[in-house]
Amino acid sequence: MNLTFLYGSLINPSFKGIPLKDGLISDPYKNVKFKKMFYGIYPLLLNQMYVANIGDTVQAGAPDISIIQKDELIKAFSKYGDIELAQIIYMLNGNSTVGIKEDIFADDPGAIAEEIQAIIEENGPLDMKSKLMSGTGFAVLRDGEAGEAAAGSYRYPFLEMEIAEATAPVSTDYPPTLQFNASKKGDVLTTEFRFDEDVSKKYNMTIEKWTTGWWGTYDVYLNDRKLSPMSFQGTGAVNETIENISLQSGTNKLRFVCTSESDFKMGVRFLTVSEIKEEDQAEKQENTQRELWMTFGKYEQHDHNDSLNLGLVAYQLDLLPDLGYPRLADNGNERLHWVNSTLSHNTVVVDGLQQAPDYVGTPRHFDDTDFVKLFDVEADRNYSSTDQYRRTSAMIRVDDKSSYIVDLFRVKGGSKHEFSFHAAEGTVTTEGLELIPQEGTYAGPGTVWGQMPETDRSTRNPGYYWLKNVKKDEDPSRQFSVNWNIKDTFGVYGNGIHADTDVHLKLTMLGRYDSVALADGVPPVKPGSPESYRYVVVKNEGSSLDSIFTSVIEPYKGNSNIASIEEVSVTENGNVVRTNEVRAIKVTLKNGRIDYIVNALNTEKTYRIADLFDFKGFFGSYSEYKGKITSKYLNEGNEFDTAESATAVVTGTVKSFTEKLAEKNHIRIVPDQNISDAEELVGRYVYIENDREKNAVYEIKSAEIEDGTINLYIGDASVIRAWKNDSDFSQGYVYNISAGQKLRIPLSVLKEK
Repeated sequence: MNLTFLYGSLINPSFKGIPLKDGLISDPYKNVKFKKMFYGIYPLLLNQMYVANIGDTVQAGAPDISIIQKDELIKAFSKYGDIELAQIIYMLNGNSTVGIKEDIFADDPGAIAEEIQAIIEENGPLDMKSKLMSGTGFAVLRDGEAGEAAAGSYRYPFLEMEIAEATAPVSTDYPPTLQFNASKKGDVLTTEFRFDEDVSKKYNMTIEKWTTGWWGTYDVYLNDRKLSPMSFQGTGAVNETIENISLQSGTNKLRFVCTSESDFKMGVRFLTVSEIKEEDQAEKQENTQRELWMTFGKYEQHDHNDSLNLGLVAYQLDLLPDLGYPRLADNGNERLHWVNSTLSHNTVVVDGLQQAPDYVGTPRHFDDTDFVKLFDVEADRNYSSTDQYRRTSAMIRVDDKSSYIVDLFRVKGGSKHEFSFHAAEGTVTTEGLELIPQEGTYAGPGTVWGQMPETDRSTRNPGYYWLKNVKKDEDPSRQFSVNWNIKDTFGVYGNGIHADTDVHLKLTMLGRYDSVALADGVPPVKPGSPESYRYVVVKNEGSSLDSIFTSVIEPYKGNSNIASIEEVSVTENGNVVRTNEVRAIKVTLKNGRIDYIVNALNTEKTYRIADLFDFKGFFGSYSEYKGKITSKYLNEGNEFDTAESATAVVTGTVKSFTEKLAEKNHIRIVPDQNISDAEELVGRYVYIENDREKNAVYEIKSAEIEDGTINLYIGDASVIRAWKNDSDFSQGYVYNISAGQKLRIPLSVLKEK
């Protein structure tokens, strides 16, 4: 194949295909596998300002979505016209169509902006839902709203402003950023905007700027009045607010004067002028989005040993930041034994070794209801000593603005389990712990931070010596909590970098553990990075260990929504159950609601929970308010007191499937149960027991009963894995599934009163 043709198809939306023999044409854009490449990155978007920081992605905790390439998505939209592509392009362009265009190969490069605008007017802006990407090894639970501008708030894209003066070149090649390519101290950029509102009032002015590690500093003037200095050094889009300004009727001039001795450039995106409200005036709808995510994939390069790592974005802050891209992309000690290490992530270290990175985790459950959202993934092959390495996490809604998370991490096998957890930069307080300082590092007294002990030079060295300022409790209570008061590391709120906030992340752990340590872990040193993150390491030791690390994780702003958390009794046939197969937790909220959360791995057993109700299933929640039941949720179960699901799980075997590359794919199954309503399966996931080389988990887009079988339509998700022979296509494909393989489709029911 002539690679020039292939490259041409990528850069030229009007490209019609690659000529083959016998007059045939091959168009890569019609290949469903090629198409899926355009859809592989943007689902990692969080809060419209972060990406899930998997492996060597971006700077730790930074609001940077630059890996989502708008130009690539514009090419894809020109071919496929998908609504979500239009919405993501619109969002990436600052919720505007200004400056959106195709490249020079298009007949009318600017017409695409009108197409996108029409889609936004009909369908609204981006509203991403929870998603399981089993091939990528990524799952995300989403709730809340992005918010909207307040009345009395006026937004001006800098790309739409008139440029009154520019002593150096101005670039509009990176919308929505207006880039000023200053080359010396004293260079000036002046933009103009009209203001026709009440100028007797006072306003706050927020400038969304684009920052890098090598851009400059400027003085900002409004109508020849100096306001403040402004730095454009940092990472990605940052909002900076200048308070209590006065505007003039008609044209206003905003002037930027370079004050740098070196590194002169700057970039600005949007100007928002907001009226300073009286106390009784309504504020804008706040951003209530919260997103819990997990990674469990296998990647060829730039990956970390981080299977079942948890991340969380809420209140517009990355509350559980991955360490991201290393300081040096080499094979050195810091990268291999700290930044990439299992210990530096929110997961579990077994037997003092890093995970083996060669296996993808296996999803077992995923659900997305209004009240309970959950994922459940197993990754037992990451450690040869474990029979079980499984994380079940559920996000439980408190109200429209807030949720809490119940997290159960089961590990069976090996002789040492260490649950590692850290939140973002902030001050840390604890309850239920008596912490005593330890000399040296987490590796032990006498060890030196950052220096690998001579006794352990293995490639799977866990990197204990990268944790410093250690405090330990060698006999922790059965319930303790660690509370991070989060700082705004990158100035997202407009109050400066590393500013204090009223945002908290509280970890409460239940159960018996051998020890708990707090220690400082240092992220890669980059502009704006915090000095350290405070880690918690919870340890169990012994032969043939069987641990269940039980946590309630609550992000909150101001005051916690939770009054108390406690374990509750679980019995079977009147006998107390003491195994880790089942766990039940009672969460009492300050609003008076009481939630009972239950998780059991054996879905055939019936358990009595808190001597209050019977439970038979995988996961459930049972909520009361003032003695009355308000909601019941049951996943893969058929008994929850009086709440019953007719079918807990659909089981069966694969009969056939789409064997060619196609836009529309199906899997025909033979169910073990008599299914009368195929619509009950729509939006569920089918889990097929294949060879585990790659996951065979597919979302059911639609379903149809036919002659004792069910056709599951899975959209453009192809079950083709690879060519049998890359040099001889006539040999056909290797498939991800095969006829006769067993399958499950877990069902759930939510009843609210």
